[in-house]
Amino acid sequence: MPTPARHPTIPRLPPTPIGGSYAAIFEGNSYTISHLSHNPSGTMNFALFNAVSGTVRNLGLADVDIRGGAAPLYDAALAVTVTGRVLGSWASGSIAKTS
Repeated sequence: MPTPARHPTIPRLPPTPIGGSYAAIFEGNSYTISHLSHNPSGTMNFALFNAVSGTVRNLGLADVDIRGGAAPLYDAALAVTVTGRVLGSWASGSIAKTS
């Protein structure tokens, strides 16, 4: 199996989740997103995907560091809500409430 090509470093931007309900197929091709972090100042849920009603597959999230806001907000690495399918995907790191 060939080694995936190296991708250039992308500058850090404010995190914006893939909003709404993601209803398509997201094929991660076994890539890993590293160091996803978020320390909110607002009052919104946070995850890479807000909601998944389609399929997310073959995607890794390594070393996430998400510090959530006050309850009743929800924070997650991959998705806040899943009504579709997540296949062959994983996440590692920490998620903690800050207040």
